[in-house]
Amino acid sequence: MKPGAFKTKGLLSRIALDQSGRVARCLPSRRRQVMLAQGPPALQLGAHWSLVHPHHGPEQRERHRHRQERPLQMRYLVLVTDYDGTLAMGGKADESTRSALERLRMSGRRAILLTGRQLNDLLTVCPRLAVFDYVVAENGAVLYEPRTRQQTLLGKPPPARFVRRLRELTGNSISVGKVIVDTRVPHQTAVLQAIQEMGLELQIVFNRDSVMLLPTGVNKASGMAHALRKLGLSPHEAIGIGDAQNDHSFLESCECAVAV
Repeated sequence: MKPGAFKTKGLLSRIALDQSGRVARCLPSRRRQVMLAQGPPALQLGAHWSLVHPHHGPEQRERHRHRQERPLQMRYLVLVTDYDGTLAMGGKADESTRSALERLRMSGRRAILLTGRQLNDLLTVCPRLAVFDYVVAENGAVLYEPRTRQQTLLGKPPPARFVRRLRELTGNSISVGKVIVDTRVPHQTAVLQAIQEMGLELQIVFNRDSVMLLPTGVNKASGMAHALRKLGLSPHEAIGIGDAQNDHSFLESCECAVAV
């Protein structure tokens, strides 16, 4: 994991990671406060945090040392994470990542996976989805519960006539999911033309060279919100981790957001 940025309680902060990938310190930009964490990796979410003000005198530091006997527990109850470029590189997550997720679940916390991939494609590269409570696929358009294998559409599929027209304009360079229509740059021009011709209310979402077509209002944030409601949790109890353009929406919703 590379050094990134996260926001908590509206303050943009910087995370410093040591060579082992652990959170070494956090330097809030608006408060003169140093937060030190020791112990398990960030994914485990079980670190104890101690707060030390840089201008504390000897007596204050001594009182703080006694308070450290009862360290503050992190209050985040759910991890919400992107897949490609965050948990996985080249489509595959390594064993240490899987082990960290299993430790997270053993601690009593929840996990939600968000991805722009279609579910069948995701199951091909990541068949062990049982570690997640919910998977939000197709960039927020499909909710999947690994425990029951139940799928719920969170948006309407595009009209068949629109898909046919898009195949004509792109030379059949599209992939159609249950809701999403996926293509690549430079076919965004053809997508816009098809939307204009048919007068449809659809949105285009970019993720590097991928071009995703979705119903208006459907994104990773809306999919995350649906999964959190199922779990009875709030975005204020969530840590979000992502790396690309289509992750902005859900990272802005999470109480603590990390860019990697």
